[in-house]
Amino acid sequence: MNSSINLLRATAISLLVFTNSANAEVEIEGACFKSTTHLAKNLILQYYFDSDRSMIVGGFVKYEGEKNSIPISLLRKASTSGVFEMRWLELINGEITGIYILREEENTIGESKLEYTNTKTKKMALFNEISNVSYCAALRQE
Repeated sequence: MNSSINLLRATAISLLVFTNSANAEVEIEGACFKSTTHLAKNLILQYYFDSDRSMIVGGFVKYEGEKNSIPISLLRKASTSGVFEMRWLELINGEITGIYILREEENTIGESKLEYTNTKTKKMALFNEISNVSYCAALRQE
């Protein structure tokens, strides 16, 4: 898992160096999420958006109380019937271990829903976005 995290960090650093040298801007976007059950930990999902190329270039999730982040790769994004959706693949040791589906209805802020499915066990966890800024900041610092 550390090699995946190191790869993500190296990718993020090289993206920042590359984009800075090319006068591009990479924005960090994301949100904190609270589990709807006691079975899953709260988490933060962040991703990097290259505004010059208008594309997402990577991301990660970090669960509350965990030291390491988990790399995620955007599988697809779509908007249908007023709902924006992004599907992310969770990558651990180079293998796809889970799928995150982030959904947000049009004209809503701070009400995103996140669904996680473990690809091996097929267990699912649901999360609601947290709007508490200080809680999110603390989660980022863990």
